[in-house]
Amino acid sequence: MTPAPVPNGRDTGVGGSSDGTVSVVIPAFDAAEYIAEAIDSVLRQTRPVGEVIVVDDGSTDDTASVAEAFGDPVRVVRQDRSGANPARNRGVRESAGEFIAFLDADDLWEPDKLAVQLDAFTADPAPDLVFGLVTQFRSPEIPEHLVVVPGGEHRAMVGHHLGAMLLRRETFAAVGRLDETNFSGDFVDWFARALEQHRRIVVVDRVVMRRRIHLRNKGRAATAGPEQYAKALRKVVDRRRTYGS
Repeated sequence: MTPAPVPNGRDTGVGGSSDGTVSVVIPAFDAAEYIAEAIDSVLRQTRPVGEVIVVDDGSTDDTASVAEAFGDPVRVVRQDRSGANPARNRGVRESAGEFIAFLDADDLWEPDKLAVQLDAFTADPAPDLVFGLVTQFRSPEIPEHLVVVPGGEHRAMVGHHLGAMLLRRETFAAVGRLDETNFSGDFVDWFARALEQHRRIVVVDRVVMRRRIHLRNKGRAATAGPEQYAKALRKVVDRRRTYGS
């Protein structure tokens, strides 16, 4: 399925079609080991996607060539190393679907992820953001003693996580771009802005995403993660002080 052309949409990040197509944005940095599985989980959706935009964020491995091997509807956009959120924002600008979804290059979607979330948009009143449940799993190549999965493997939890979210393009535009000053790509600031706008949020009672735990993302959580998370929280607090809310 090819999304409808969008005049100027790829420059502004606001335009898009209104035909129900889904654009999936996958930021990727040195993800050749896992990205094929991630893309495959998107292409195997019971509700087909319109396009998959892989933003290769300055990878030094074969990430781009692995993604390009899939052909349509996967398209690879290359940029210099900028971070996860700049890559996601770039992917949105390059996309054209009515709906936008994100997936990290090392995570996986359940096959009916989009189907159950798109069905949720038929409710009255319609939601602005639809999330689902998330489980975590230890990547098979990692010995069990090297990685501890927070909360335990395969335990379903409410997933206020980018990869578990589906939203309309117009909602993303209204909330604004993801914070590009946070190199780790934290979601806290964007989600806080959505809450401040009183966006209607629905969580479907279905596992929609499986988050992979491996040595590299474990390392990020142990080092830069807490500092970046605190930075995002400070921005939220400062903004609320400024506007008195």
